[in-house]
Amino acid sequence: MDSQLKRLTLALAGAAVLTLAGCGGTNGVGESTTADVATTVIDGPIKNALVCLDKDGDGLCGAGEPSGRTDANGNLTLKVAKADLGKYALVTMVGTDAEDAENGGAITEPFSMSAPPGKPAVISPLTTMIHQAMQAGGATEAEAEAVVKEQTGVVVNLFEDFTTVASKAASKAAGGSDPGKVARMIVITTQAQNKIVSASLGAQALDGSTIGPADLKRAVQKKLSQILPQIVSELNEAEANPANDTQKKKEAALLGKIGASLMSAAAVKTEVAVINQVAKVEPPAAPIATASISFLDYTNASNWNRRMFTSTAAQNTLDANNNYRFEDRRLRSFNGTLAVWGFGSNPDSQASLHFNGTTWAPCGLNFEGLSSVRDAQGTSKFNYCDNFSNGKSNRANFDIAGKTMMEVYQQIVDAGYTNFTIANAATVLGSAIFPADSKIGYNQSTDAFRSYVYLPGSNNWMFKTPYSVGGDAQGINNHPVCNATYTRTDAATLEEMVANFRGTPCKYSVDNGIAGFPSDVPNEDWGNTAVNIGNLSATLTTTLAPVVSTNPPSHYTGNISFRAAFTSGAANEVTYYRCKQRQINGSLRQCVPTGEKTTYSIITLADGARILKFASPPAAAANLTYHRIFVERAGKVFAGYVDKLGVRNEARLNLPAANALFTQLGINNLVDPDVRPALTRASYQGTWDVRGSTNPVPGGVSRVGTRVAIGQDGLVTCFDNTPGNVNPADTACVQSFDPVTGAFSGTSVNGNNRSGVLNFISGQVTGTFNLPNDLPPVVNGTMIGQRR
Repeated sequence: MDSQLKRLTLALAGAAVLTLAGCGGTNGVGESTTADVATTVIDGPIKNALVCLDKDGDGLCGAGEPSGRTDANGNLTLKVAKADLGKYALVTMVGTDAEDAENGGAITEPFSMSAPPGKPAVISPLTTMIHQAMQAGGATEAEAEAVVKEQTGVVVNLFEDFTTVASKAASKAAGGSDPGKVARMIVITTQAQNKIVSASLGAQALDGSTIGPADLKRAVQKKLSQILPQIVSELNEAEANPANDTQKKKEAALLGKIGASLMSAAAVKTEVAVINQVAKVEPPAAPIATASISFLDYTNASNWNRRMFTSTAAQNTLDANNNYRFEDRRLRSFNGTLAVWGFGSNPDSQASLHFNGTTWAPCGLNFEGLSSVRDAQGTSKFNYCDNFSNGKSNRANFDIAGKTMMEVYQQIVDAGYTNFTIANAATVLGSAIFPADSKIGYNQSTDAFRSYVYLPGSNNWMFKTPYSVGGDAQGINNHPVCNATYTRTDAATLEEMVANFRGTPCKYSVDNGIAGFPSDVPNEDWGNTAVNIGNLSATLTTTLAPVVSTNPPSHYTGNISFRAAFTSGAANEVTYYRCKQRQINGSLRQCVPTGEKTTYSIITLADGARILKFASPPAAAANLTYHRIFVERAGKVFAGYVDKLGVRNEARLNLPAANALFTQLGINNLVDPDVRPALTRASYQGTWDVRGSTNPVPGGVSRVGTRVAIGQDGLVTCFDNTPGNVNPADTACVQSFDPVTGAFSGTSVNGNNRSGVLNFISGQVTGTFNLPNDLPPVVNGTMIGQRR
């Protein structure tokens, strides 16, 4: 932090000391009007930190606010007017005259922290993030604590003193991230961020206001809340690297990785204006059709991906429950071929089912979400797709009419908002300007609830194989399990799945699949014995082409798969692993225990479905955006998920601005809230497995019959998917296809014909087929199937 900001901070701190409350007073009849409020300031226990009751809400200790200094153990008791109890946050300003008993003694860079009004007992980096979530999204203390727990992976009470011996022991026993380590990383990241933005003190924000110390503090804490999962993820990576054998090295490693995500000095001008404008609620206008871009990834006029929230005038009219309604519209162009859908990151996500509290429901095409009227603080409640998720949001709106598109886009990028990406922006945007009535809204949402979700496609069916028994097959060509031919079968119950994935790999001899880069010894195959939890590095590719370079990078890709096995230790024990991925085919190898264990539990929902959940996810999972679950339903077990609660920030352009931008970018698909885009053939992209309903299914194998592959370009190719058959790809199997209804028909090159319906929402296939050239011939056979 530069000298100017230090002087201002210390001056404010000195002034606040003079306002230290005395011994209290009475109300004239001998009854005390004040009460003692005890608090403890920690990263480690911090001595000589200035603490105050933040009555003016600026996040600083100023004149007239009860204040005092902490003792050597970080403790302080303030005299507070009884009328003020539970109304105001406690703030601490930790200057260079303070000392941290556990983290190096003297404080070298000032920082500040806070605790919510109703939880004054501890002021820590964790309570600061909770308070930030409450201020930013209107969350309650409980809701905000739940969000921060999800972001950090800390599972113990975030309002407790995590520096005590008892708390450390309890935290270790509970599992999850270490609260002390997470808190320390928040502090050093805050200090690094303070240094960057200190030069903006006294500058003019986007809304014309002058940036003061309170503005910088709020902007820094907002940024920290946005990147909190990344901080924890980098902490875990630093901890996992044996080269980081000291605390200083771990901190340096984290800062080296997190630096690019910190807020720039230029971004402060936008963030301060956003924070200032959030509570300025625009008066309701006559209902009109509206829309806003939530996401845009633009490569060129033929290749782009966008997400829009739209409302007709009728949907913008308050209903009987005082809610507005909106639709989620997603479009993607691949080489000029358009795909349309309404839920999930890809069209095949549309078939996902979520538990709404009563039943499993899809998010149908053009489903309506709900949002309430904004309150005096600018906060609105939302319910997305029938309790798929709900929470609170706020938005700061700015007029951008007459501004250049490049200026506004650069403002979005500089402010750290990542939901807009325009390749070659300076060239494609040029000097174009936004038309009248164009606005940009900076939206922040805070989750309160996320539902159980799974995709019923066959790629999500959990299985069991004899390979899961494992064994040492090094140099053994006739190992009874690891070298045996087997038939994969699908698990019907969670217990069958648990019994299969036991962390017992098959161990093979060295693999020379990539010349010059042999595998480790032994060459362990873990794909059949540990379930996938997520990916800890680059996107895990499951089907890599063989490496043919004479100088390949290595035997492995560098991706790290995070897996779990139901080991045979304590009851319901789960062991976690970091696994390598083989270059030649993407298979999983060489899983190493993370050193963390937890347990699982199984619950039964109201409709009879059963859910397997993991308790206290390990710290290594902090960077994942979801929790893995497994769902037993309808005789199958599916891999599912629950999105983590979080704070999400987006820049959004309104309807006039969005359509002007699309026109400039050469995107002909302009937005009309009153006209819903129709499904296209590419909306059905992905793989559909089709078979006769009466066909025997050898060993329970589900992927038999015909595999219908629909590409992003809408082209259809069929493959014989029955084990042992090697018929060539057939592009003539579907000659007629109606994307609105999903109805299709066609005759294969071998004279067999089929007709039916691909259900876009459910992902199911129904129909009939005729096989006149088979022996014996089949006439009017019944066809069923599903989207993978």
